[in-house]
Amino acid sequence: MRLRKVASGIPIILVGLGNPSLFRRLGILDIDIYFHNRILRWAGHVARMPMSRAPRQLLTGWVSHSRPIGCPQMTWGRTLENALKSKGISKDFDEWIAIAKDRSKWRQLTQSSLVITLPKTKKDKYTAVTEAHKECT
Repeated sequence: MRLRKVASGIPIILVGLGNPSLFRRLGILDIDIYFHNRILRWAGHVARMPMSRAPRQLLTGWVSHSRPIGCPQMTWGRTLENALKSKGISKDFDEWIAIAKDRSKWRQLTQSSLVITLPKTKKDKYTAVTEAHKECT
């Protein structure tokens, strides 16, 4: 982890910090938040498609047989359920599809955690990070 932080250009004085405090100081969010937002954005797009489109048929399709032994436990459906749960949206298919059909409401629900203020330049980012480190020590 240390090498990865140093190689990514993070000042050496911040290498010993844990990820949550480092993310906060750099003005970025955890990767799971970005990942869930992308999944929900795509799911909303597919939910607004007509049933004649293949992606919509795959999203709403159901296989009646159980998965064979040795198959991955994390399926697309379970990943989507985790993303819905992280945003506090009901996992009930009919409910989230109804919400997703209203594009502005869906965008508001799925993009709500992405409101962060980022430094405008690399120099501003470095200055903010070094000042934050000075305050902690």
